[in-house]
Amino acid sequence: MQTAGRTGGAVGALFLQPGQRPIPKPGKNLFRMESECFNIQEKHDSKRSVRFFMNESLKHFPCRLLVFRVENRNYALDISFVQRVVPMVEITTLPGSPSVVAGVVNIRGGIVPVVSLRLCCGLPERGLKLSDRLIVLQLERRMAALWVDDVLGLQECNEGQWTAAEEITRSLKSVEGIVKNGEELLIFQNPESYLSPKDHDLLDLELLQFS
Repeated sequence: MQTAGRTGGAVGALFLQPGQRPIPKPGKNLFRMESECFNIQEKHDSKRSVRFFMNESLKHFPCRLLVFRVENRNYALDISFVQRVVPMVEITTLPGSPSVVAGVVNIRGGIVPVVSLRLCCGLPERGLKLSDRLIVLQLERRMAALWVDDVLGLQECNEGQWTAAEEITRSLKSVEGIVKNGEELLIFQNPESYLSPKDHDLLDLELLQFS
């Protein structure tokens, strides 16, 4: 396998092996964050009927969000998607993969496609940094890792903090709305929109080489 050109060549030693714990970033308790995210995930219905889709209903308030940063912008997503948060690991290229997929990573012995939020949102691309994070998500069709600059923590969202995307913009398909966090605005995203059905079909074919 070839290592992705975006990696910067300095992170090969960070592959997670089965059962290996992630290395916490200085000053942040990632062990605690990972544990909390995982415990919250276990409480959700297996059919995900209680997933928090802002554009469908407001009846699920309050909800819990995972807040993260990319290119000096803060984003949030429903915690029910989140399996765990891990440090950046080496990304391996996957020829023929969807345009928003940076490659694949080995997380605890499994091959997981990496979705770049920069590619999804048309932000400037850059190489990997050891301070980057991967948010491991459980989507309807597969597990995927979201490549972000940093993970800021968990936050509760109440109805009064929410503005639907239809009232702002729908130019980006993954944007569901805006969450007001004091003086700050969080861009709320629907992770299921990162990959289209065609993207999933393409990944199914490309990932056969790893089976």
